[in-house]
Order: sequence, then structure tokens, then C-alpha cells
Amino acid sequence: MVVESYIYSVFVTVLGMVIVFSFLTFLSLMMIALKKSFKEKKEAIQPAVVDKDIDWIKAAVSAFLAYESAELNTPTAYLWQPQAREEYDPWLTGRRG
Repeated sequence: MVVESYIYSVFVTVLGMVIVFSFLTFLSLMMIALKKSFKEKKEAIQPAVVDKDIDWIKAAVSAFLAYESAELNTPTAYLWQPQAREEYDPWLTGRRG
């Protein structure tokens, strides 16, 4: 192996790693600066007003479930009915010609 090509390959590898790690450090510092500049305020968040009357939700869910169970297009294996073939099938015997 030629010594110059070995040295150049090591040099390029180290240079690439330095570039990548310096860029990642720069991005990390930018993220820290952005977090500090957009710091979340400590105000209490008030919950949204919740409707106490949820009977309509129960009715909607029960109607959906009743409709879903009443569907006629439920996936079953009933439609697939294997049938015995009475005719000669050359693929089963393995003979060619």
C-alpha cells in the first residue's frame, strides 16, 4: 500500500469527522438559544369547557356499533369453497410431454 494514499485517506476521514461534529455542535447551540428565547410562560392553562350532557355521544356510539354489526359485507371464509376436481390435471402427475 502506498503511504501517501493511506495518509490522505486518514486525513480526509478526520477532516470529515471534524466538519460533521462541528456542524452538530453548532446546531445544538442554536437549539439551546432558541429554547431560551422562546421560553414557555408559566401561566395556568384553563381547561376547555366540557359539556356535561354526554348522552348524545353514547347514542351516537351505540348507533355506530349497531350499524357496524348489522352490515352484510363482513369478511368471512364462507365464500371460498374448495372443490375436488374430477378431471385430469397434468401438473399433479409431474409427467411432461
